[in-house]
Amino acid sequence: MQEIKGYLKKLDLKTGIVGFGGIFLIILWAYQGHSSFFLLHFPGLREKESAELLKILWLHCSAFFLWFLIPLLLIWLVLKENPGNFGLRIGDYKFGLGFFLLGVLVMILPLYFTGSNPDFLREYPLTVYARKSPAWFGLWSLIYLIYYVGFEFLFRGFFLFGLKDKLGVWGAILFETGLSTIVHIGMTAHQISGVLVVGKPEMETISALIAGVIFGLVALRTRSIFYPLLLHWFVGVFTDFSCILHSGGFFR
Repeated sequence: MQEIKGYLKKLDLKTGIVGFGGIFLIILWAYQGHSSFFLLHFPGLREKESAELLKILWLHCSAFFLWFLIPLLLIWLVLKENPGNFGLRIGDYKFGLGFFLLGVLVMILPLYFTGSNPDFLREYPLTVYARKSPAWFGLWSLIYLIYYVGFEFLFRGFFLFGLKDKLGVWGAILFETGLSTIVHIGMTAHQISGVLVVGKPEMETISALIAGVIFGLVALRTRSIFYPLLLHWFVGVFTDFSCILHSGGFFR
């Protein structure tokens, strides 16, 4: 028992708020922030034509609220720290923009061919509204950005910068990478040949594992989440675009 008490004494406020608080926010998003929660608790909107878009707006806005705004308030009001210490700064923009441009050049062809993969065609885009027209696709891309701001701030900002002093650089990277990868497994469910399949496409989940490490290292190097955020957003938007192109284009 004394040994357990000794472990508990080593848990400081910042580690507790960031570690346990961040995990709790993931749980809230997985249940209350999921599109299924919207459909179950707003039955009056379920039959509307716009329900298919509204449920995704709920999903993305919930991520922004729970994963960006709440951690930001915790940093300001509870930890009383500068959000810049958690990656909300421009940082080393020369290195960061170089990373982004290199990432675009490396990823653009693989992402284009990914759009012909049946697993990705079943999953993306998340709403048929993205297929309606180029204008709708542009609006959808901005809605997507709301989600990515929350995602990157929680994992590559709040977790990574908040835990690196306690866990060390690699401990913090493994922590944020593990959680961000697991989130991909539990985000969605769909049927294939009558069988319920849970999770994003396997290739995407494996890519999330690799990206978690690379994005974490770049965030630490630039002291900013903005450059991983930009590349993550590009990957998401261009994946949707490729899937649309490989499934007949717009106006479907």
